[in-house]
Amino acid sequence: MYKRQDRLNKAIENGADFITYDGGSGAGKYAAAMFFLISIPPAIGMLLSALPTLKYALTDKEHYRILGELVEKRKASGDNSEVA
Repeated sequence: MYKRQDRLNKAIENGADFITYDGGSGAGKYAAAMFFLISIPPAIGMLLSALPTLKYALTDKEHYRILGELVEKRKASGDNSEVA
């Protein structure tokens, strides 16, 4: 059941590391797979998460208009607290 884990533990005991450990599939394939899993999917996810922000970009004019409306609402409700 734990044959692969035992093989990895024995390889590490003998001085292997994640770059030289082959796991029976050829030297360096484990490191290449780990590099892919650690870097490529997160990069794709980061790019995909940025896409919705492109649609919601505000111009300076729109931003100041919204801020003005919020200031007016705050004055109308009697809230005089400052926002940092």
